[in-house]
Amino acid sequence: MKVIDVLQKFLTFQKHPDVRKVVLLALPLLIDKTDADILTANDSKDIINILKMAHETWECKNHTHEGFSIIEILKVLHNLCKNEKIRVIFLNNNILDFIIDILQNGVSEQKAIAALILLELAFNPESIVKIKENKKLVEVLRKITTKKEYEDNSLMSVSIQVLYLIGASENPEDSPIKGHIMISYCHADKDTVEKVVKTLQEKKLTVWVDTQDMAKGNGDIYDTMAKAVQNAQVVVVFMSEAYTNSENCKFEAEYATRLKKKKIFVKVQEKFVPTDWLGLLAGNNLYHDFAGKVPHDQVMNNLIAAILYEYNQVI
Repeated sequence: MKVIDVLQKFLTFQKHPDVRKVVLLALPLLIDKTDADILTANDSKDIINILKMAHETWECKNHTHEGFSIIEILKVLHNLCKNEKIRVIFLNNNILDFIIDILQNGVSEQKAIAALILLELAFNPESIVKIKENKKLVEVLRKITTKKEYEDNSLMSVSIQVLYLIGASENPEDSPIKGHIMISYCHADKDTVEKVVKTLQEKKLTVWVDTQDMAKGNGDIYDTMAKAVQNAQVVVVFMSEAYTNSENCKFEAEYATRLKKKKIFVKVQEKFVPTDWLGLLAGNNLYHDFAGKVPHDQVMNNLIAAILYEYNQVI
């Protein structure tokens, strides 16, 4: 029998509230967004109780209550927010005011997780309206994105993305990128790349990818590639063995480096480690791993946040 099945049975222990509380906080860390529906079987009461625990813990001294820290409970809320039904429950029970309080008064790690909760909410159309209507929350997010006032880059990048997703970015253009996002990849990796490009374009980000834009050039492949790099705001490098062995890919990446373009590295091959010229170019840069165990949507969210953050650094 699975651990989840065993724990689920403990939810029926109405006469043992302490046991139920532990199970309520453990289950969200073990289940995926579809299985999270088991927590809404009790007329949403369990979800509301988890949110109540979060409030109680936040209000306690040292933000610890009955053996649980606010960091632990925020991680639970973050995982639960991936379920659309639970997002609605949270929004109807004032989670936005709770997030504002943490963003204003929490320490760095608390703020970071609170912002990630908000990011999950911002991918839901109904949530977007409520977030945007909360003027205090929008003001707090804009303050975070002002580098002179806040120096936590990860929190800043998530806040930039939230503002963009809810349509509250101070950038008047439809896309937050002036210029384009240059997609540098090898055709052997096109399946993953096409999926990423589709998502970026759905988010109204301007993307240059050879399969769509090469024909718009002057007929000279190398000249068109060079201009694509020159006009790029950010270059996304999709790393793999095939990419390493491609002369065209090497040309694009090295030219982007020479022009001091912002580069974001993405891994699309399982267990791939960049070596040779690509290893030198990537150095110790962090990369977004579409070939690992992290869900595609989560990696995609982080990639978009990184792109928007790099844009914010350029302007």
